[in-house]
Amino acid sequence: VHVCACVHVCACVHVCACVRACVRMCMCVCVHVCAHGCVGILFLLCLKLKFLKNTSEEEARRHGRSTFADGFAVADYLRKNDPAAFAILTSTPVTFVMLYNKVTYTHRVPIICLDHDGEVKEIHMSNHGMAPLQLPPDQILPFYKAHRSFTDCIGRQEFHYSLQLQAGEMAISNNRRMLHGRTAWDPEVLERKLQVCFSDLDDFHSRYREALRGEFKL
Repeated sequence: VHVCACVHVCACVHVCACVRACVRMCMCVCVHVCAHGCVGILFLLCLKLKFLKNTSEEEARRHGRSTFADGFAVADYLRKNDPAAFAILTSTPVTFVMLYNKVTYTHRVPIICLDHDGEVKEIHMSNHGMAPLQLPPDQILPFYKAHRSFTDCIGRQEFHYSLQLQAGEMAISNNRRMLHGRTAWDPEVLERKLQVCFSDLDDFHSRYREALRGEFKL
């Protein structure tokens, strides 16, 4: 197990050559967006990474890299540098929608969720899953201004970690903290195939405690 060497991206773990154990241990499911919240653990498995023509090492490193940003660190940065935007994103609930297998899953929650002590506990960010806002007209523009401020902060390189997963490697991250994406790639240069699975956080922690006690069997 290799923990990503980045100060901010401390919730992302890169795991090699233990795919079967991880998938069985965590009982991964494909979709979990419902009234109980978004999925907790993201498993990103690289099934294939093949360069189709001679490519320099420098150019190869730019294609199809998985990128991660620490949402907690970004939120803390926003709190210090744009407190008005932070206040809006922690107090305004938005609806996230996913259609899967003819079933519509919805979840309504602020983009930045705080605990009882005012500390960031969850980040909910999905440009393709966020439904149209259901807010009074005078709150629409301030919300989108705050949203833009947050996305601009996400783009800051000090919050980023990237890696190019090789075939058989898996990246595991806390989906309620980490924001993930990828860099572009040319399909004439690179053939890349990834499989995504998810697990509930409670189930993951339960199985982890079983493993620590020596009670979990693969």
